[in-house]
Amino acid sequence: MAFGLELLALRGPRRLLILKLLSLGRELFDFDCQLFRGSVLLALGFPALATTDLVDRPISTLP
Repeated sequence: MAFGLELLALRGPRRLLILKLLSLGRELFDFDCQLFRGSVLLALGFPALATTDLVDRPISTLP
């Protein structure tokens, strides 16, 4: 499960920002949540995470 190591390694405001944006995507764009989450991760500099099953996981199961 190396796909989440970058996100797990983050601490502080940047991790909180990413989780908030992913949550926002779920609330506002539930019909296309995977695309929104992938876009957020890609824009924040996590290209490897943007294409993994992390974007398919419910936000409540993120680390």
